[in-house]
Amino acid sequence: MKEYEKAHKHHHAVEELIKYLDAPDRDNWQKPQEILGKIGDVKDKTIMDLGAGTGYFAFKLAMLGANVIAADVEQGFLDILHNRKRKLGIKNGCFEIRKVEFDDPKLKKNEVDAVLIVDTYHHIENTLNYFSKVFNGIVPNGKLIIVDSKKDSTIDDGPSYEMKVAEETVIEELKKVGFNDFKVTNDLLAEQYVIEAFKVKQKKVSGTENMKSHWNRLYREEEYVFGTKPDKYFKEILSKFNAGKILLPGEGEGRNAVYAAKLGWDVHAYDYSKEAKQKAERLANHNSVSISYAIRDIVNAQYPKESFDMVAFQFIHFEGQERTDIHKNLDKHLKTGGILIIQNFSTENPKYSEAGPRTANLLYSKEDILRDFPDYEILDLKVEIDQLQEGSKKEHTCSILRFVGKKL
Repeated sequence: MKEYEKAHKHHHAVEELIKYLDAPDRDNWQKPQEILGKIGDVKDKTIMDLGAGTGYFAFKLAMLGANVIAADVEQGFLDILHNRKRKLGIKNGCFEIRKVEFDDPKLKKNEVDAVLIVDTYHHIENTLNYFSKVFNGIVPNGKLIIVDSKKDSTIDDGPSYEMKVAEETVIEELKKVGFNDFKVTNDLLAEQYVIEAFKVKQKKVSGTENMKSHWNRLYREEEYVFGTKPDKYFKEILSKFNAGKILLPGEGEGRNAVYAAKLGWDVHAYDYSKEAKQKAERLANHNSVSISYAIRDIVNAQYPKESFDMVAFQFIHFEGQERTDIHKNLDKHLKTGGILIIQNFSTENPKYSEAGPRTANLLYSKEDILRDFPDYEILDLKVEIDQLQEGSKKEHTCSILRFVGKKL
């Protein structure tokens, strides 16, 4: 993104910005398929690419079947858009090129299903006036997607730190013009956040449901993605207690469930992925043991109160209210005197490994455990560097929070 910084220093010269907008490696860090995926099915939908530049996103939208309005303030970019449109043979009816103003997106009421604005929000001065017009131009069930630079002083690329706008500020400004619900993604792009702003409240869906297709696709592989041997810390802790009734949320392919069953535990496990369930049951059959495995959403899963002697919650990462609700369920399902095991990537992990989430709110600290489980006798609580082996894949050096507590 160095060319982008140079362009800012040279008053946003079109010729300089082109080097950034059309950089050969842009697909690698911009991840356009994932960005456009946040719009949803765009076929026959009308989408405005606001600040379209050379058409990096606009032409991709057209190829996906959208009716595109490619909008920009710079005549130089508009000329490029016209030339590329002509060379690609795109029909006028599905690809409009529109000149807009710095203070006016030139949208008619309810004209578009969605607006995409990439690397442009920080240029706009009177955001309340401008985005009230954007709001007016989006259909009632439509959305605005903003991709812009994270306000992080350690990131040298992109606009200057003073020009960058924090996502919290963007959301507060958009609330004032009428946007009613928001989703922020910080871990998709290294240097940019993605904000989805909705005109109407969205039905809240558990993170596991959002990831359902991803995990089903991953677990569909014949190979056991995370191997068939139990996690070594789980194995170590399990050896210290007499067998009883154990709950394993988000158990995946069943390696820990099958190991516990072999030691005589009454194993109950669940996951949202049907592919995971099938592989876990296949592994259990291969080892001549029985496990009870259900398809359930980890946020909403319910079992009788105080029905388990042990609950093991391992390498499952949520944030905010969803994490709080999950922790409450772990406690509710565990008997008084029962053992809770939590093992997740720590807040220090991004320093050591690419494995696991990158967003701080999804990671774990000792303080998180002490806050959410105050009524537990701490048998073990530590953050340590360890090697994780994921199936036949290479080992990862990771920073892991490990907690074993006895419910009082």
